[in-house]
Parts: sequence; C-alpha cells; structure tokens
Amino acid sequence: MASTFHLIRRPAVIALTGWSRSTLFNRIKAGEFPAPVPTGPRTVAWVETEVAAYLAARVKERDARLQHPAAKTLVEGR
Repeated sequence: MASTFHLIRRPAVIALTGWSRSTLFNRIKAGEFPAPVPTGPRTVAWVETEVAAYLAARVKERDARLQHPAAKTLVEGR
C-alpha cells in the first residue's frame, strides 16, 4: 500500500509557526524542526503531518509545564 503525503511550501510553514525564514532554517539546522523534502531542482516542501506533529508536541510540552504545581501557582497568582 502506497502512502500519500500532503506537502506544504515554506510560506505555509512560516504561517503555521509564526517564525521568520532564518529562524525556520536555523531550527532545521539544529535538528529541532523537520527537514524539508526536495521536490525539484530548486524547490523543497515539508510533510504536513510532520509539521503538525512538531506543533502538537510543543502544545503538549506547554500543557505539561502548566500541570506542574509551581506553574499552577504562578498562573493562579496572575
């Protein structure tokens, strides 16, 4: 069974992350963000599910921090 991927281009990735182009590529270089897939001689795109999984993991990390007792105290104190 062949898998199908929905690929998204850089403007869409930047819109989803809110990052600048340089931040995007710095995070890729640091291994912190999924690398793009070459789609042509001078074009790349990202697998949409990989980008979505990255963003979901960041939300999960945030939620885990908010569950920490010290974080709850800070949030409630605001």
